[in-house]
This record gives sequence, C-alpha cells and structure tokens, in this order.
Amino acid sequence: MEEERIDARLYISVRPYLEYTIPDVASDVRSALLGDVESEYTERMINTLTCRETDLCDPSDEWDATPELQSAAARVCTHACDYISTLSHAWVEYLTRLSQGLLREESVARRELDNIQRSKIAGESRILCIERIAQRVDAFLEECRSTPAPTVSRPDELIRATTELKNLFAASYGSVVTRKLMRLKQKFEYDLFKIQEPVAQEFAVRLRTLLRPPESEAGVRAESARGSARRGSRAGRV
Repeated sequence: MEEERIDARLYISVRPYLEYTIPDVASDVRSALLGDVESEYTERMINTLTCRETDLCDPSDEWDATPELQSAAARVCTHACDYISTLSHAWVEYLTRLSQGLLREESVARRELDNIQRSKIAGESRILCIERIAQRVDAFLEECRSTPAPTVSRPDELIRATTELKNLFAASYGSVVTRKLMRLKQKFEYDLFKIQEPVAQEFAVRLRTLLRPPESEAGVRAESARGSARRGSRAGRV
C-alpha cells in the first residue's frame, strides 16, 4: 500500500512563540506599572516566558542529507531571531518610558504633598489642593493607558523565508521519505524554539527590573502616587 503523504505546508509551524507571548506579558507588566493588576500576578506571567515546556526533541543529524532545506530553515531562524529581538526591544523601550514617567509623576506628587503638609494651608483649601493633585495623577494615568502600545510587523525577509521553507517542504514529497521529512520538520521547529530562549530570558530580566526599580519601594508607582494623594486628602479632612 502506498504510504500516505501529508501536505507539509499545513503542518510545519513557522511562527515564533514569542511573537504573541512578548506583547501579552508586556501588556500585563504595563497594567502592573499603572496599578491595574497585582504585581504577583504579573510575576507569574513573566515566568511563562522562560518556563515553557516543549515536547519537541532534537534529531540533530537529520539535516545532512538535505542541504537546501537546511539553508532555508537556517534563514527562517535567523530572521525570526532578529524579528523577536526587535519586538522585545520595542516593548522594553515603551515600558521604560512609561516607568520613568510614572516615577517623575510620583516624585512631583510627593513633593507637592510634602509642601502642603509643611505649609499654613488648612481646612477646605488644604483639601482642595490635595484633591487637585490626586485628580492630576488620575488624569496622567489615563493618558498613559491611552498611549498606543508598540507594534512590530513581521519583516518581509521573514515572510519570504517562511514561504520558501514551506514550499521546499511541500516540494520534497516524492524525493524524501515522508517519515524523514517529518523529522526534518521537527528539527526545524526545535531549532526555532531554542533560538528564542535567550531573547525570552533577557526580556524577563528587563521586565522584572522595571517592576522593581531601585527608586521605588513597591514597584507599583502609579498606585503609590495615587495613594499618597488620597491619604493626604483624608488627612486634610481630619
């Protein structure tokens, strides 16, 4: 009986997992910085970057008989690594700017609250001053929430390389034994998974640094600044 042939274009996975994991986890960090979610939850999400399980194994000797496929697969991995590195850097820059803005706003709010506490302003005037600070902090947070998140499109080089690899796999049926071809597919998917690990590890470190910078005691600047203003307002009413 003739061996059943499977169209490799339907089965080979050419999408780097970090393409969707980086934006998802970075969005959680953004919410934590803004005080919208607990940092403990965000830490669990960051762990998903580096604690991924895979059932892929490394059939390390399988490429030797197919140099054309090997070259095509290597090009996909190279362009995919460049792409997810660019994606990672874009999110780190975005979150760094956000964190720095929140730190500045917190510093200004604390300084203004300290000035009010030391001043002779009392009664309703004191309360109004404190509430204006809280309102400004809230407005700043809303502005941060409305700031567009970074978007990085797949580069044309990666699109062309993945199309070429899919076509080569499909064209190999008939000249390469199906079982061997599926092993080649597995080898590529394993390599694609492994080249993402260093990017994921570096990204996780940067995210944790942003959540727990030296300038902040708790790592949630938005809630700290807003809370300081609210507490000052309540104290002014006593």
